[in-house]
Amino acid sequence: MAHGDFSWLARTVLEFRRGWLGNAMTYMMDYASGCSGPRLIQIQSEASQTILGDLMNFPFPEICDAWGNPDLGPGFRSPIMSEVPVFFLSGTLDARTPTSNAEGVAQEFPNSHHLLVEGAAHSFVECLGVPAIREKLTTFLMGGVVTPSAAWLPFQFAPSRGPTDD
Repeated sequence: MAHGDFSWLARTVLEFRRGWLGNAMTYMMDYASGCSGPRLIQIQSEASQTILGDLMNFPFPEICDAWGNPDLGPGFRSPIMSEVPVFFLSGTLDARTPTSNAEGVAQEFPNSHHLLVEGAAHSFVECLGVPAIREKLTTFLMGGVVTPSAAWLPFQFAPSRGPTDD
């Protein structure tokens, strides 16, 4: 899109217009999780400064009333503490769940391990192909110690394609 090619966005919007809405469970989970008042103010403030506004959160929160707005409330969103070992994996290109979220939550888990993956987005799948990431995850699952660290996902921008390219 930075080079004026909005074809990916156009295809996505077309699919949405054709009726792709996901499934009710996904929407209900997001609706029920809700958002605190201060976080909603932050979202609204930051959205006004972005190119695509609040598109990342579409159709939230406006559509919640249509589903009965089943917000679980502040108790659901309150911090929890646990001694259980937890493995946090976050990517530097994750627009949905920024690394600061994992860092904030990890403070309540003294036995947590946080692996920051440079070049990773929201999906965990692309990380499984990187041996260093698989090794750290396997070490954790086997009960080993994983020190706070970073890994790199092979990443590069594809050259822009011309109008005659496939």
